[in-house]
Amino acid sequence: MKIKLCFVFLFLSFITFSQETNREIDSLIVALSKEKNDTIKSRIYIKLVANYQQLNPKKSIKYAFDGLKIVKKMNWDKGFAVFYNDIGTTYLSQAKHKEALFYYKKSLEYSNNFALIKSFTLHNVAVIYFDQKNISMAMKYNNKLYELAKSEKLNDAIAKAYSNYGQIYSSQNKFNEAKKYYLKALEIWKTESNPVQEATALMNLGDITTNVKNKLELYTKSKAIWETENPTHLLAITTNLSIAEEFIKLARNNNLEAIKEVNKTKTELLEKSTHLLTDAVEICKTANYQQNLMYAYGKFSELEEVKGNHKKALEYLNLNIELYEKIFSQENKNKIATVENQKIIALKNQEIQFKNQEKQNQKIYFSSIILLLLIIGSLLVIQNRNRKKTNEKLVEFNLALDAKNHELDKANKNKALFFSILNHDLRSPVSNLIDFLHLQKSSPDLLDEQTKNEIEKSTLASAENLLHSMEDILVWSKSQMENFKPQPNLLEINQIFEELKNYFLSEKNIQIIFENPQNIQLKTDENYLKTIMRNLTANAIKATKQVKSPVIVWKAWQEMETVFVSISDNGIGAVVNEFEVLRDKNKISNIQSGLGLHLIRDLAKAINCNIFVESKINLGTKITLQIIK
Repeated sequence: MKIKLCFVFLFLSFITFSQETNREIDSLIVALSKEKNDTIKSRIYIKLVANYQQLNPKKSIKYAFDGLKIVKKMNWDKGFAVFYNDIGTTYLSQAKHKEALFYYKKSLEYSNNFALIKSFTLHNVAVIYFDQKNISMAMKYNNKLYELAKSEKLNDAIAKAYSNYGQIYSSQNKFNEAKKYYLKALEIWKTESNPVQEATALMNLGDITTNVKNKLELYTKSKAIWETENPTHLLAITTNLSIAEEFIKLARNNNLEAIKEVNKTKTELLEKSTHLLTDAVEICKTANYQQNLMYAYGKFSELEEVKGNHKKALEYLNLNIELYEKIFSQENKNKIATVENQKIIALKNQEIQFKNQEKQNQKIYFSSIILLLLIIGSLLVIQNRNRKKTNEKLVEFNLALDAKNHELDKANKNKALFFSILNHDLRSPVSNLIDFLHLQKSSPDLLDEQTKNEIEKSTLASAENLLHSMEDILVWSKSQMENFKPQPNLLEINQIFEELKNYFLSEKNIQIIFENPQNIQLKTDENYLKTIMRNLTANAIKATKQVKSPVIVWKAWQEMETVFVSISDNGIGAVVNEFEVLRDKNKISNIQSGLGLHLIRDLAKAINCNIFVESKINLGTKITLQIIK
C-alpha cells in the first residue's frame, strides 16, 4: 500500500511553489493590465505561471501561452525556453507525462545557451522517464544533466543529478550504489546550505537503509529539518508517514530486541504513530495532498488492526480504498460526473414540474406508462442477461474441461518419457554392477588381482554414474512438477568450472580446458545450471571417444547484461537436426544421450536459458548457453 511515487521525490525539487498571497497575485494581474513594455510583461507572466502551477494548473497554462505570444513577437529564445519548461512542469504536476515531455523537449530546443534553464528541463525529463520505468532513457537524460552541471559548475544541479542516480540505482535494488550517490548529494546540499534538499536526501537514505535504528535516525533528522523549514511540505508529510510506518511494523512484529534498540515500548510506538498519522491527515486535508492522505488512511488501518480495533481498521481501509478509486479510477470519475449530471437534470425537472402544475395529472399518466414500459424492458433485459451469463458459464466449463484434458494428456506423455529414460539410463550401470557381483560370487578364482582391480574400478565408475543419473532424474522430475520453481542465487562460473574439472578427473585421455577471463558472476539456479553443464560435458566426451587427440573447451564471457557459456569439442559431430529435441519437446533425438538432451532442454527452459547449436560431421560441435542476468 505504500505510495512513495518516485517522481514526487525527484521533480518537486524543481517546481516553484508560490509563496505569494492572493493579494500579491492580484497585484501582478493589475500590473500586467497597465504595463506596456513587452519584456516586463513577459516577466510578469512568468511569475503568474509559477504562482498558479499548484493553485490552478489551467490558469498557469493559460498565462504561459499568453506569455509565449509576447515572446514570439520579441523572438526571445530564453523566453521560449522558460515558458515551455513551465508548461511542461505544470503538466508534470498533474502526472500528464506525454504532454509534459512534449513541452520539455521544445524547451530544450531553445535552452542551449541557458545552462540553468536547460539543467531544470533535463532533470524533469529524466524524472518522467524514471516514473514511466524507462530506466535507460532516465539514465540517458540524467547523464546529460550531470555533464552540463559539471561543465557549468552548477552545484545544485550536480546534487540533483546525484539524487537521481540514487533513485535509479535504488529502483534496481543496487542499494550500495544508491547510497553512494545520495551521500554525494547530501554533502553538496550541506555545503550549499540547502536544508530542504538536505532533508530530502536524508529521507532517501532512510528508505534504502535496512537497519531499523539507522533508518529511524535518518528519518528523524529529516523530520527535524522539515519542522524548522516547512512542516506542511509534501515531503515533510511523507517523512512523518515513513516514521509511523516503521513504528507500526515494530509494534506488529513485537520484535522485542528491535523495540529495545529504538528505546521505545510497544505502547509508545503505537501512541507516537497515532500522533504522526493524525497530524499528517489534518495537513493533507488542508493542503489537498490526496495521495499522501490515501497512504495515511492505509497506515491508520494497519495501526488500528495492531491495536485490535478491527472495526476502526476497516473504516480507515474503506477511506483508503475510496480515495484510491477517486484518484486513479477514470471509470469512477465518469460515474461521479454522471451522478452530478443526473442531479442537475432532476433539479431542472422539479423546476418544470413547479411551473407546470396544471399539467401534473397528464404527466403522471404518461410517467406511469413509461415506468411500465421500463419495467417490462428491464425484465426482458434481465432475462436476456441471465441467459447470456448461463451460456458464458457453460463455455467456461467447457474450456476448463478442455484444459484439464490437455493437462492430463501432457502428464501421460511426461510419464511415458520418464519411464523410457529410467529404463535407458539406469539399466546399463545396474546391469554392470550385477554382472560383477555374480562373477565375484561364482568364480572369484578366475580373476587375477589386476583384472579384479580394473573391474572394481569400472563398477565403481558405473555406480557413481548411476548416482549422478539418479540426481539428474530427480532434478528433471522436479522441473516437471507444476509448482516447482528454480531457486536463483549469485554464482561464480569459476566455481562451476572447478566442480566440472573434478567430476571428470577420471577422463585421462581427454583434455578439458576452462576459459573465464572476465571472472563471470551470474544469478541463476545452481543445481539446474550444473546439471546442464555436466550433461553437455558427458555428451562431448562421448562424441570425442573415437578422436585421436580429443579436446573439450568450456568458455564463459559477458556481453552487456547477458552471460554466455559455451562448450566446444573436436568430436565426430552430428547433423544439426539431431539437436531439435533441445527446442521442441515433441522431437526425439537419435543421439545416444539418454536423459541428457531432454534434461538439458527442460532445465534450460526453467531458468530462462537459450541454447544454440553449431555442429558439423567430423569437425565437432559447439553448444552455447545464453543466460539473461
